Amino acid sequence: MLGESITALVALLFASLHIATGIILCSLAMILIGSVSLRLKGLCARAERSAPCLLSPCPLVQKANCSMDRYASICPSVRVCETKKHVCNEKGQHPTMPRLKIGISLSTTGQIEGVKDRARHVEQLGFDSLWVPDLINGDGTPSLESIVTLTTAAAVTDRVQLGFGVLVPYARPIALLAAQIVTLQYLSGNRLILGIGSGGPSDTPFSRAVGAVVRERGRRTDAALDILPHLIAGEATQLTGEPDQPVLTLAPAVPVPPFLIGGSSDVAIRRAATRGFGWFPSLITPDALTRQAEKLRELASEHGHATPGITVGGHILLESEKAEHEAFLHNMVDNYGIPPETAAKIPITGPRELVAERFAAYAEAGAERLVIALSAKKWMQKCELIKEALDLLN
Repeated sequence: MLGESITALVALLFASLHIATGIILCSLAMILIGSVSLRLKGLCARAERSAPCLLSPCPLVQKANCSMDRYASICPSVRVCETKKHVCNEKGQHPTMPRLKIGISLSTTGQIEGVKDRARHVEQLGFDSLWVPDLINGDGTPSLESIVTLTTAAAVTDRVQLGFGVLVPYARPIALLAAQIVTLQYLSGNRLILGIGSGGPSDTPFSRAVGAVVRERGRRTDAALDILPHLIAGEATQLTGEPDQPVLTLAPAVPVPPFLIGGSSDVAIRRAATRGFGWFPSLITPDALTRQAEKLRELASEHGHATPGITVGGHILLESEKAEHEAFLHNMVDNYGIPPETAAKIPITGPRELVAERFAAYAEAGAERLVIALSAKKWMQKCELIKEALDLLN
């Protein structure tokens, strides 16, 4: 009897020890789990703050080939794409990327129909600006004069900014050009952006007919850049470099529109940097823009100016436009001397995700605005594609 009691007591002691050990082990496990949980939360937070990390809701990478990073098992919302650079927050936005503005260029040569309808469409879609080039060859190609065309666009719109992309002053009398700019700025409600350049094709029937002297275009462009801001502001101004010219005062004085210097050359960069005007290159890849933007910043700093804003002229083609794509590349190579491998990187094409990627690349390179030229075929559809891509980006 006594032996049975001792045996029962020993069994009870062992059971108590087992239960106590279990309680201790459970307590230790809970402490360990809590510590690990806090550690994992810290890792996840750091992963989401890390610049290479890309949150999965980002629309730009829905089709990307992404590999899960080392935090993926504990923070599944984070993905890393080796080919991507963008940082998206939980709403799929890019908090570190400057907001990009988009302007649309109206065609004024070749296919010239529908200027008023297209201007209204650009405004209705909410784009930042609409633009017209300044190009008349005089060889029989249908062409619209830029100032009259932009005035027409101003008359049928209310909000959208109106840009010259770019105006060529060396082919015009400066006093008349200033009066036209003042009038358009006044009538449009101060919506002008004044792109100024030295011109494209240097010798055309039209340029010869109006007496434009090609060898003087650099000097006349610089003179226009020096004089026009004063004339537009209503200041009494002597037309320097012009013999026997009176002092000229234009009224009403209007706000001087933003000036952008057109061209991708070193001369254009220097004109922008030394005057503190914006820079407006075209036919330039994002990689080339990055290099040139650094040069622009350095020159502007040397002359005591803040970094000028950069507007880039681009061209968009639909994937289905094979013939137009080939024609564009031939034009770049034959008429502008651009190497074929570089020319192939200039047009923007593809679905909206790829178009948004190109927009992002230009923004990262330093562009604050893109001005997109469209071929006439499916013009409205291309505008809508651009708007969808911009919505993805912004």
